[in-house]
Amino acid sequence: MRTHHFILLALLACVALSSGAKDTSRVVDGEKPPPTLLDHAKPGFKYGSWEKAVTTEHGRHRVTAPNAKGGLGFNGTFDLSARANDTPSVLLTLHPNSELRRLRLVLTDADGTQSDFSIDLRRVPVGERRVVPVNGSVPLSQPHNQPRPGQVAGLDLANLTQWQLQGDWR
Repeated sequence: MRTHHFILLALLACVALSSGAKDTSRVVDGEKPPPTLLDHAKPGFKYGSWEKAVTTEHGRHRVTAPNAKGGLGFNGTFDLSARANDTPSVLLTLHPNSELRRLRLVLTDADGTQSDFSIDLRRVPVGERRVVPVNGSVPLSQPHNQPRPGQVAGLDLANLTQWQLQGDWR
């Protein structure tokens, strides 16, 4: 059984990508990474196979888990309304032995609305720091899915209370 290794340099980087961007961008050593809106010293919570598999060192979060059935995240108050037209992206490095194929970014607002974005990792080169946009490079205002509608329709980007990054549970 392979271990799922990947390093999250920043858990959610909202970067303004061109409307047609579908590829990853390499971040060369020494190059300044894109602006990071949500970056924390340590994850607020971890679960599933990632619960005891996340270590944090020098602002980098390393996930070394036996499978992709886990996640991590933070509770708090986040206002991303000014970045509604920016594409959420993850800055990461995949380990050569990683079998991780997908990530899911999940945002929850104050009334319980939960929306998510899919991030395909199948074409991400291993061993390289990459900015990986959500599938289709859609903006924060257009999530891929809304599994839990909450009390008021739509995700309120001004009143986010939680965000998570989940592995592939399939």
